[in-house]
Amino acid sequence: MRTTSSIFALALLTGSYAIPHGQLQNRLAGIQWADCPPELNAFDPHGRTFGCGTLEVPLDYTGEIPGTLKLDLLKVPAMKESKKGSILFNWGGPGGDGVFNMASASPIVQPMTGGEHDLISWDPRGTGETLAYNCYPNATDRAATVRWHHGQFANASEAALGRTWAEGKILADDCAETLKDIGSLVGTAFTVRDMFQIVDALGEDGKLRYWGFSYGTTLGATALAMFPDRIDRAILDGVQNPMQHYHTFGDPEMYTDSDETWQEFLKACMENPNACALAKHASSAGELGEKIDRLIDNLKEEPIPAGQSIFGYSEIKGLMIGKLYYPSQYSDLADQLEWMLTRNITAFSGLSGIEDPQTVAAATSPEALFGIRCSDKVPRTDNLELVRAELEGQIYRTSTIFGDTPTNTMTACAQWHFAAKERYSGDFRVKTSSPALIIGNTWDPVTPLKSARTISELFEGSALLQHNGHGHMTIAQPSTCTSKHIADYFLTGTLPQPGTICEPDTPLFHKKPKSS
Repeated sequence: MRTTSSIFALALLTGSYAIPHGQLQNRLAGIQWADCPPELNAFDPHGRTFGCGTLEVPLDYTGEIPGTLKLDLLKVPAMKESKKGSILFNWGGPGGDGVFNMASASPIVQPMTGGEHDLISWDPRGTGETLAYNCYPNATDRAATVRWHHGQFANASEAALGRTWAEGKILADDCAETLKDIGSLVGTAFTVRDMFQIVDALGEDGKLRYWGFSYGTTLGATALAMFPDRIDRAILDGVQNPMQHYHTFGDPEMYTDSDETWQEFLKACMENPNACALAKHASSAGELGEKIDRLIDNLKEEPIPAGQSIFGYSEIKGLMIGKLYYPSQYSDLADQLEWMLTRNITAFSGLSGIEDPQTVAAATSPEALFGIRCSDKVPRTDNLELVRAELEGQIYRTSTIFGDTPTNTMTACAQWHFAAKERYSGDFRVKTSSPALIIGNTWDPVTPLKSARTISELFEGSALLQHNGHGHMTIAQPSTCTSKHIADYFLTGTLPQPGTICEPDTPLFHKKPKSS
C-alpha cells in the first residue's frame, strides 16, 4: 500500500476533530441558486421549477491542501406554505448521484415527508462532477484496460478468486496513478463535513434534517456520531452496519437476509403462477430453488451466448441479487431466469447486459463506488489468504447463495492505495440532540433488519420501525403505514412505538389492473 505516514495518521482522526459550529458557519459564500434545466423539472408532477445551486466548500478539511470544491445541489420546494426547513438526502451507493436522483425520486418521497420541507440533495465528492472518480482518462482507455477483466465471483471456478485478486490490483494501481492528487480527499467523513456546510449555508437553524438510503445510512450514522448535538431529524433507511463498512474487507453482515429474500421470491412465485413465468417449471418453491441451483452450476461450464453478451455463473448471480432489490422487477427476473432455464437465446439476446444497482447511478464517476468505499476501509493487505478467510469464514456462512457476490469490491479494496484523510473510528454509541428513526425491511437482500436493530441500540433514544416488506429500502415496496410514520416524524418528531411493524400496500408479483 502506497501511503505516507502523515496521511496514515490523518486517516485515523475521529469525531473529536469536529470543527466547531461557529467556525463552520458562514465560512464561505452561500448557495448560489438558479432555475434547474427543463430535463430535471420534467420529473415534477405539479409543473414546478426546481432550484439548482452550487456551494463552495473546503477541498481539504485538514488544511494541508488549500483551495475549495464546488458542490452541485438540487432543491425541491416544499408543497405547503408552512415550511419547516430543509431535509437533506443521500441516495446510497456509495457513488450515487444526488441531483438527478433527487429530481426523479421527488414525486415518491416528498409526500412521504408531509410536504412541509424543501428537499435537497447534492453530488457528494467523488460523484458527478464533484472530484469525479474516473480512474481512466476516457471511455476508450477504460474499455481497452478492462475488456479482458472477467469480473468473476469467487465460486465461478477454482481460478476465479485468484484472477479477480489480480484484476483488483490492476484497478487499485490504475486509480492510484490517475487520481494521486485527489484520491485521499474522497471519503465519508469529509462528505459529512460538506453536508454540514450545506446546513449552515441554508441559514435555517443550524440543525441537520436528513434521510439516507443504503450507504446513505453509513453517511448518516457517521454524521450523527461526529455531530450529535446538531441533529434535528434523521432517518436511516435500509441500514448498513457502519462498523463493518470501515473495519472489514467485505461487510459480512450485509448478506444476513439475502438467502431468505431469495426464498421469499421463490415462494411468492409459486403462489402467483399467472405473474411468474418460472412457476410452471416446479410444483413447490423448494423444487424450483433446486432447479435454479442446478442452472447456476451448469452455467459455470456452459455459459449462454446471447447477442454480444455471455451469461454465465457470475452474470446470473449478479442478475439475481440485483433484481431482488426491486419487487417491481420480480416478474422480469422470473422471465429472464425462465429464458435461461429453457435456453431461449432469442428472448435473452434482447438484454444488453446485467446492471449492478450499486454502480448504475454512478455512470459519470465509474469508479466512485471503489473510491469511496475502499478509501474508507481500514484493513489492507497484499495477502489474498486474509481476504479468502473472511469470505469463507464469515460471508459464505452468512449467505450460501450470494456470499461470493462482493468478490470484486473486496479484492480491490484490500489492495487500495488511498486512505481517506479522515475516517470516523468511534463506536457509534452516542446520544443525539434529537432521536433518530431507524427503518429496516424484513426481507432486504443487502441491508438486513439485523443491522437496523444494531444501530438503533447504539443511538440512544432512537426508534426502530420494521417495514415488513421485500427489496432494498422502504420505497422498494411502499407502505401507507410506513409513510405515515415518516411524515409524523419529520413534521412533529413523533417516533413509532417499540415493536411497530408496517405491512406493504401490495403483495409480491402484484400487477396493476389494466385501465379500461
